[in-house]
Amino acid sequence: MSLLYNLTLLHSLAKMCMVGGDTLERMDQVTTRLGHLMQRFQSETCVRYTTYELPKEDPVKPRSDLTLLLSQNGPKAKPPKTPVQFSLRTPKWHFIGDYSQCIRARGTMDNYSTEPVSPGSAMPSDASSDH
Repeated sequence: MSLLYNLTLLHSLAKMCMVGGDTLERMDQVTTRLGHLMQRFQSETCVRYTTYELPKEDPVKPRSDLTLLLSQNGPKAKPPKTPVQFSLRTPKWHFIGDYSQCIRARGTMDNYSTEPVSPGSAMPSDASSDH
């Protein structure tokens, strides 16, 4: 329950629109605690379960390999599931520690967007003006 609470607390702190020094200090503390809890989750909980890649996330198998597999095992054969292990070595987990530093440098997350902007959509066009 502590892991879920700390994930929720960090998410709530990161989403706040008004952030002060005390809030950022608290965010740093929660991030550190969350790191320890996630390491414990990985070493104690994840090793007890066998998990597989979801069908939509499974790497696309070359068509020839799939055709060969189906021809050998019949039309109802399913491709083997790909085992997957939880990993903290992903960009998502790596950059969690940078949230409070980014808020200190750039402000809260509601001040900017990380969504790419296509050329021409940055400025609305006004077809009715005669400039």
